[in-house]
Amino acid sequence: MRKRKFFPAGLFSTLVVFLFPATTAAQTPDLILNPGSSYVDAARSVPWGSSFNRNYVLVPQSPNASVCIYVVNNNPTNAHSFTLAVSQAADPRVADYSNNVGRYQTVPIVGTISPVSASSMASAFVQSTAAAHIAIRFSGSSTAAGSPDTADVFLVQTVAGSCGSASSALAVQGTTTVGAAVIGNPVLIGGQDQLGNAVMANFGNTTGAVNNKNGLLIGSPGISPGASFSNLATINGTNSALAVAPAYQTSAGGSYITPQVTEDGTGSNNCVTNQACVAQWTHDQGYAKLINFSGQTSSTVFTLWGDSSLTGASFSSCRVDAIVSAASGTTPTLDVFLQDSPNGVNWTDRIHFAQFTTVLSSFFAGISGTSTGITPTGFSDGTLAAATKVDGPIDQYGRFKLVITGTTPSYNGTLEVACK
Repeated sequence: MRKRKFFPAGLFSTLVVFLFPATTAAQTPDLILNPGSSYVDAARSVPWGSSFNRNYVLVPQSPNASVCIYVVNNNPTNAHSFTLAVSQAADPRVADYSNNVGRYQTVPIVGTISPVSASSMASAFVQSTAAAHIAIRFSGSSTAAGSPDTADVFLVQTVAGSCGSASSALAVQGTTTVGAAVIGNPVLIGGQDQLGNAVMANFGNTTGAVNNKNGLLIGSPGISPGASFSNLATINGTNSALAVAPAYQTSAGGSYITPQVTEDGTGSNNCVTNQACVAQWTHDQGYAKLINFSGQTSSTVFTLWGDSSLTGASFSSCRVDAIVSAASGTTPTLDVFLQDSPNGVNWTDRIHFAQFTTVLSSFFAGISGTSTGITPTGFSDGTLAAATKVDGPIDQYGRFKLVITGTTPSYNGTLEVACK
């Protein structure tokens, strides 16, 4: 007969503890979501308040997956407010958010998700790129009267640039990286190949050379084709997406013109010479001109915008100054008009300064076309009442008209205009 050996109970308990130690890992309030699907049920019928206020850490299906966040308020009588924050981590070994806050970066939220009305749903959108984990954090909610006072939270992963109500308030979040799929947001600047991936835009010139650009060039105010070129500055070398060419004055008292932007940043190419402008320009056209007159004895006109330097310009406002520094003659008079025209032939008065006689005077005036219109009326060439103006849209041709009367009149002075 075999003898059985018995271990003391205390020794057996010690072996159990030694071989199978108790779990002592830190607990976290974060709920890790690794669904393997684009559709994620984060919470159903969760009570508002402390139960709703928690962190959800989503493991996205793709590093390019953006997330639509939906909150449904099941309360039939009361709305609920809360705070939503979203962060992402690139490290796939980060287990949660609460114990790894420093390894997460904030992701911008598009759309207004709070407050959510009674028996309603609200949504928000986040563009998360190169994320291993996305932390979606709800806080600040409280309970309210009404039954059931609960909420549903669900997520949808997408490669689109928007979702739900966020599409009406979508903010551009950067530019599409060369070689990445074009999905609408980030925005594409450049070109798109046959596979639907972003590529740099190609600009050619008359010599047959092709230059890759990082984006479409953007010029500075007042670019005028054919103007002389100097001092092009680019933000990131000659292939920069932003080029700035400062304005200069053609001559003493002349008009201000801005040089064109060229493809190589040296100024060797010219729209008039090559007949191939290699940049697309966005500019806010401006104009300024100073006219000096001396010993002026008869009526005359001085051409302003619409001349060879700025053909086809149009402006939203103009500031005008008229100064008489010397006057002589028997009962001389000088009337100064600022006029505009749609074609350079038919002119109408926009400003008529107070009449100058032998008293040395300085006047200024301005017209605006940004928020005012013009009541239908006939053209008035040199007949607008003195010390008056006509506001409204400013046409593409402009000039000063001087009307001088009297016996042996003579006037010295300056006229200056600045339009934008």
